[in-house]
Amino acid sequence: MIEQLARNCVGSLVLIDPDHVEEKNLNRIVNTTMDDARAGLPKVEVAARAVHAMGLGTEVRTYVKTLFDRDVIREISLCDAVFGCMDTVDGRYLLNKLTAFYMIPYFDLGVKIQADGMGGVDQVCGSVHYLKPGGSSLMSRNVFNLEQVRAAGLQRTDPQQYKQLLAEGYIRGGNEDRPAVVQLNSLIASMAVSELLARLHPYRIDPNGEFAVNRISLSHGIFDHETDGAPCTLLSRHVGRGDVEPPLDWAELSQ
Repeated sequence: MIEQLARNCVGSLVLIDPDHVEEKNLNRIVNTTMDDARAGLPKVEVAARAVHAMGLGTEVRTYVKTLFDRDVIREISLCDAVFGCMDTVDGRYLLNKLTAFYMIPYFDLGVKIQADGMGGVDQVCGSVHYLKPGGSSLMSRNVFNLEQVRAAGLQRTDPQQYKQLLAEGYIRGGNEDRPAVVQLNSLIASMAVSELLARLHPYRIDPNGEFAVNRISLSHGIFDHETDGAPCTLLSRHVGRGDVEPPLDWAELSQ
């Protein structure tokens, strides 16, 4: 996502990720090197270095933090668009809620590889959700529910469980901790950038409203899209509320 947005000359990028580069990341994170892994550099700093090296004028601000931070919330609230590239349910819910509060378009990206447990693969797929404030949400689209958000929050506060969650993030049913998914990630990232461009410079024959969800299955040869659907009853009451205390009415973000 970062590579493609920067090469499309986006004016500024805010990069948020608490993780550091490891050797196992090198086959799927663009612009990382073995030296970065040995030094344990923050992923956002490596990405910022690559953007600056392009020389295209994109400004970059980085946060080696999770989304559950008051400064991070404030920074995101000032953005024109938000892209979420993560597996954790509570993080995706936070972004969906934040973008409702501050009326920001949100592009949610997801990939999945389902292993068969015998060295093979049953499914390779991904999706891009375009979420506009006041419209449907990841919850009303049945991507997850509030019980799963609560459970994910408990896992996040338990480091051991959280580590296990991250380890299972890419491949279900297998024990591979360094999957070669750069081609799948790049495909879904390209779909997300195309969704942004379709709304900035409409080029489709059909209305953009028919492309709120885009799904692709490489294993089953499926490329499909869906309309927005009914407004989310849980998030609609928060649309446009902006700054409140605690931020987003989220107790964990209290001072």
